[in-house]
Amino acid sequence: MVLNCNKGYYENLFGLTQNAVSSYEKAWQIYQKQKLSNYDIIEFCLKPLGNLYTVLGDYDSAENTIKQYFFIVNRSKNYPDAQKQKFAGAVKLNSAVEIFRLKTNAGAMIFRLFLIFLKEAIVYAQFVLKKLAKTKSTLT
Repeated sequence: MVLNCNKGYYENLFGLTQNAVSSYEKAWQIYQKQKLSNYDIIEFCLKPLGNLYTVLGDYDSAENTIKQYFFIVNRSKNYPDAQKQKFAGAVKLNSAVEIFRLKTNAGAMIFRLFLIFLKEAIVYAQFVLKKLAKTKSTLT
């Protein structure tokens, strides 16, 4: 599990984002399957995994990963820096939601601009066709 977290870290460092996600996901699965508790899984696996999901635009997975912070911290009474982890999770969850909202709004704005451009292009094409028709009629 530790090896997969370290592998994910270096894969991310070298721009192998999808490989890093796979390594972190594998580490998380091992952690859950083995019911481990003596490793800071939030700091070394879930935070980077949530960040990578956000970078990739997979906001549902980012949100679910970040929610795991709360579950782990609330379940473990002696989790190191529990309040800090809760705060970090809340901030990251808010950031992921905000990024999704901004990208969704940007996409909608781009689409609206495309429609305006398309409408203007059609109007201009009609104008050119009328001009061509008038020019053709004066030539004949």
